[in-house]
Amino acid sequence: MKYGSSAIFALATLLPLYACSSGSSVTNPIAAREDGGVEDDDQDSDSPSEEPDGGNERDDTGAPTKSDSGTPQKDGGTPTADSGTPATPAGVDALIIVPALSQSATAKYLLATDKTGPILTNKNAGGSYTFTCPATTGSTQVAYAVVEVRNTTSTVALLDVTAHVPNGFGDGSAQIAVYSAPPSAATVGACAGLYNVSCTKFSACLIDSNKQSVKINGGQSLYVMVQASYAAYTGAATLEVKTDDVF
Repeated sequence: MKYGSSAIFALATLLPLYACSSGSSVTNPIAAREDGGVEDDDQDSDSPSEEPDGGNERDDTGAPTKSDSGTPQKDGGTPTADSGTPATPAGVDALIIVPALSQSATAKYLLATDKTGPILTNKNAGGSYTFTCPATTGSTQVAYAVVEVRNTTSTVALLDVTAHVPNGFGDGSAQIAVYSAPPSAATVGACAGLYNVSCTKFSACLIDSNKQSVKINGGQSLYVMVQASYAAYTGAATLEVKTDDVF
């Protein structure tokens, strides 16, 4: 179809009037893209975003930035009382939790010259040989170590307790005794039960075969002192606890 020049002139005149009366404008979409009027799909991909709960920014790997790395514990990360690590009283060198029936548990102990006390003697005040407590002490100073034995159950346990002799020690060169509180050099004679000098060639023990099992109530602790029999003896070894019976 062909239009006359008069029709074309009329159409050109009416279009601007229509645009003005409708309040709209004609926009060139290509021009809009070039001048930044249309957002790019990844415009905010590098912009820091805030977590829904107002948390700190994270880098592109998802790792926390320095701002939310946390404040170190005041104690440098030492386990607290609720971390599952049992605490021990002052003067205690190691801890053993009473094991299940017929099971054994061990702890390392060390006899060293920086912890000494008077030697236990196997004589009572009248001079007769005995292995009962309280015990008399001699003038010789010997190394000793203290191990806490803790019953975390509600039942009574009967225990075999054996202190293995450190390397280089001979027969009868260590002894053990049981206490209701950690003994010090001044209280080593105040043991609360039987004590023994030796039971096998290289150990000192309180065991059922010698009628000397150690009884411990539920929820309580006892303290076993291992002591060298001679002043010159020092070294490391193992204290072993075996549960013979529970009731």
